[in-house]
Amino acid sequence: MRSGDGTVSDASPLLRTEELEVGWSRHALLPPANVTFEKGCFWAVIGPNGSGKSTFVRTLLGLQPPVAGRRIAKPGLRVSFMPQRADVHSRVPARAIDVVRGGVDRHLSFLNPLYRRRVRSDVDRAIESTQIGEFKHQQYRTLSDGQQQRVLLARALASNPDVLVMDEPTSAMDVNAEREVLRIIRHVVDDSGALVIMISHHLPVIAEFATHGLLLDRVHSYVIAGPLAEVSETPECRHLFGSALDTHRHTGGHSAIAGCHE
Repeated sequence: MRSGDGTVSDASPLLRTEELEVGWSRHALLPPANVTFEKGCFWAVIGPNGSGKSTFVRTLLGLQPPVAGRRIAKPGLRVSFMPQRADVHSRVPARAIDVVRGGVDRHLSFLNPLYRRRVRSDVDRAIESTQIGEFKHQQYRTLSDGQQQRVLLARALASNPDVLVMDEPTSAMDVNAEREVLRIIRHVVDDSGALVIMISHHLPVIAEFATHGLLLDRVHSYVIAGPLAEVSETPECRHLFGSALDTHRHTGGHSAIAGCHE
């Protein structure tokens, strides 16, 4: 389970790392990591503040070069990023549906007669899956924190991603609103088979929905990857977080589907 023991066989995984070392200026923050990310899995990236979580995810996505090793992505991989609500200017005079439309992949030309139909279908599906239809014509800035985050989730889903990446997307939300957003995300995973990679500090809540965990700690120099129920039982995780992830064990977690194996 340690840095690769959680890897499962798949002829065509979406993402995987081979002895990947992440960091800056040729200085590795973490030991080499060998992890496979399959479709239909919900990965929680956890660790203390400053442990290298964002650096690892940025390197995994090819946004910054590795110090050593490599990341391997499936050809044609479609990746969507769901930001924190605070990263979107709330004063922008746009309706919720306009924000969602902004997430549609626009590599096709408007000269293509099928373009508008495709955009409409993708947006409608994203709105339906995130349950924002009742307020889709309201101004984004007037929505509650939870509603705004669901709109941002719909925007991320409108491009039909293979991988949905989230960096603390529920940090400003109360527990009930956070749980509702994660429930919707989990439903999307189950329904579409997308891979979700989410950085989070809200461990008890994320433990209810994630299937896998990636525990990073720069200070103690370790990378632990595998099914979340197993990661939560490691001495390293217990030392850092105690029983914060026990919800996953108590609820039995969520069954892996769409090719994701626990």
